[in-house]
Amino acid sequence: MIDFLIILMLLCPVLLFFGIPVYLLVIGLFTALLFAVDKAAACRGKSRIPEKILLLGCAMGGAPFALVTMIICRHKIAKPKFYIPVFFIIFVQAILLIFI
Repeated sequence: MIDFLIILMLLCPVLLFFGIPVYLLVIGLFTALLFAVDKAAACRGKSRIPEKILLLGCAMGGAPFALVTMIICRHKIAKPKFYIPVFFIIFVQAILLIFI
């Protein structure tokens, strides 16, 4: 699972070079992939992606994609401990996008 974290950290500076829209798209797709992989692992009883990694992907800009993936895959939508921070991250990022 540490591999996902390393990839996520390496993507940020590279993608910011191409601009914010490209960065948000790639981070969003990567975060959606993390959620889908975690759901598949949960169904098979395999090793899971830690919630802190999933939330880190959300915090780095992938929260809207994560929310859509959560709804489509029906993954972690019954855990208020998890989906409330995702909504909070989306709210904060929306405020930042409006005022920056």
